[in-house]
Amino acid sequence: MRKKWVGTALAAALGLLGGRAWAASQYDSLTVTIKPNAYYAVSIDTDDASLDLGTVELAASTWTLKPATVTIESSYAGTSLKLMGAIACAGTAWQFSNSSSTIEAGKLAAWAVFTDTSVAAAPGQTSGYFDGNERGDNSDMISTDNRSVGAMGGAETAFLAGPGDAGYKTMYGLPNNLTDLAASRAHLWLRFRLPGATTDNYAQKVTIRLQAGIPGA
Repeated sequence: MRKKWVGTALAAALGLLGGRAWAASQYDSLTVTIKPNAYYAVSIDTDDASLDLGTVELAASTWTLKPATVTIESSYAGTSLKLMGAIACAGTAWQFSNSSSTIEAGKLAAWAVFTDTSVAAAPGQTSGYFDGNERGDNSDMISTDNRSVGAMGGAETAFLAGPGDAGYKTMYGLPNNLTDLAASRAHLWLRFRLPGATTDNYAQKVTIRLQAGIPGA
């Protein structure tokens, strides 16, 4: 009588399942989806007092005696930078010079160079520091163009010291400050040569903008 009841129950169950019997599986799984909040970021730490270069004679050169410390704060594994400049003035703003071969009225020749943080004193305009007489891919001259800092391969390119210079740093694909603080940092040095003539005596405000982004982009 018991066997008959069991057979009747199994038949009822098979009827509910469309006539098929289901076996339990030895394995099962679930999938959890996590999307990282990834971003590119850079910060610049400066001694603001050292950025006021005071009153400088026309056609003379001046430079930052202390560096600006640049730190990569991206959450991506590798970050490269682009650099561009802008000049503002309450009077007539100067323009960036396209060539340092001549001294022009109202044209500021400006250079930027990155080194590693071992360089504590401003380098002179020698070897690969602040080189380039014309704006271009291998020139350290600043312009309003948004240009890449360094490049893949480690060759000397824009805004870098020469490969044999003290403090040379490729500036390509830098790690972030959480994974490698020392490697994520660099010193930024600036050098300027004033125009040969100007239209007024108002202070010129030179802004350097850094953009963090995809290496090689």
